[in-house]
Amino acid sequence: MLENDAGVRRFGVTASKQLGNAVRRNRAKRLMRELIRLNVDRFPISHDIVLVGKKPIPDAHYREVQLELDKILKDHENLVA
Repeated sequence: MLENDAGVRRFGVTASKQLGNAVRRNRAKRLMRELIRLNVDRFPISHDIVLVGKKPIPDAHYREVQLELDKILKDHENLVA
């Protein structure tokens, strides 16, 4: 996350070829975009947020990825506070 001057949240989603073939990369990106859609209000306003798919994400279930996002957002809140 990085603060921006635009006054809006901006998101980027990426998955490298290390995750596997196009099917696995696309699944990872769909999962991350769904997390953004369902949790958009939890992200800080006026920030650029980039989610990067790591190795276990294509095989992960939604709940596992949600818990990881919860940890990331909690850590970010602690850094800002």
